[in-house]
Amino acid sequence: MAFSGSLVHSGDGSVVVTSIGMHTQIGKIVQLTKEADNVTTPIRKELQRFITIISTIAIFLGVVFFIISIATGKGAMSSLVFAIGIIVANVPEGLLPTVTLSLTMASKRMSKKNALIKNLESVETLGSTTVICTDKTGTLTQNRISVRRIVTPNRTFAFGMGDAVFEIWRTSKTLVALRG
Repeated sequence: MAFSGSLVHSGDGSVVVTSIGMHTQIGKIVQLTKEADNVTTPIRKELQRFITIISTIAIFLGVVFFIISIATGKGAMSSLVFAIGIIVANVPEGLLPTVTLSLTMASKRMSKKNALIKNLESVETLGSTTVICTDKTGTLTQNRISVRRIVTPNRTFAFGMGDAVFEIWRTSKTLVALRG
């Protein structure tokens, strides 16, 4: 199977186009990426949980101090200002800079090991990863694609490493490549 953008280093070949546009394998991958939901990272879940707890405590304390202030005879406006001050004082100002700094430091350590990080949250997600699948065929790293073996329901075709010429045709919904 040859994909759009595939390079042929040498030889001749024939290809039958089986699909175009969004019906190709690349098109199916594009469709999958469009349909993919944004997954919340573990660190974002924990930060949202922490912020919810802190906000609930801050609002609770603000309401309690507002009620106490009104009960002691203070005016409604000064009690409201006092309650807002209590709520704002309970919000940690250094939380986001601290998280950003720690993720940046982790990203810097990973860059020393040749890992390129575009999104800081990826650092934490990568740190909690248990399985990594890699492409060892050279398609991504060397920009080369090669056919070693084609298996059909009736027969297996094996190819050498030389400059083989392949003839590709369609039989019963299966693409078959033979050395020419």
